[in-house]
Amino acid sequence: MKIYRNGEIEIIDPFPKPYAFAPSKNEIQTQAKMERTDFKAFDTGEAVKRYTFNVPQQVKFFRNFQEAKSISVYEADKKYVGVWMLDNNLVCSDYENVASWDTV
Repeated sequence: MKIYRNGEIEIIDPFPKPYAFAPSKNEIQTQAKMERTDFKAFDTGEAVKRYTFNVPQQVKFFRNFQEAKSISVYEADKKYVGVWMLDNNLVCSDYENVASWDTV
């Protein structure tokens, strides 16, 4: 997707993917794409991995399954389109929390 920002054209990923974080010390078996990060959990300070999913329902299942095993999951409750906008520094000038686009 091409966007016009600050007088320049930028290319960003037009398909937001929902994600969540879990502690790196846990070896979690999942079909989600796992990515090591430099991030740390805000409550414990331990390193976390990012798990990216295809659909939001998978994040909910992942969170419920891991929390049943007493493994903390972070940012699983965030609305992924809003997070995608923040990750890409997208702000709507009329109302900062709403955006729409045509992906056709």
